[in-house]
Amino acid sequence: LVTLESNGSLPSEKEEVGVEKFLYCLKGEVELTLEKTKYRLKNQESIYFDASLTHSLSNPTARSAEVFSITSPPRI
Repeated sequence: LVTLESNGSLPSEKEEVGVEKFLYCLKGEVELTLEKTKYRLKNQESIYFDASLTHSLSNPTARSAEVFSITSPPRI
């Protein structure tokens, strides 16, 4: 579970080839930047993507947000 406070963000990531991620917005809104494309996820929306692409997650709103994140295969 990832909690992003108002205007908060996570550092940019890039996983090894073959790693995928699923994000499900539980509360609020978040913005996923995947390479140079931005995707806005609102409450109860999800996205599945190739995590070997450079990506970052931010909360551009004035309210906190919660995102359920799954990485496959999981990092050990």
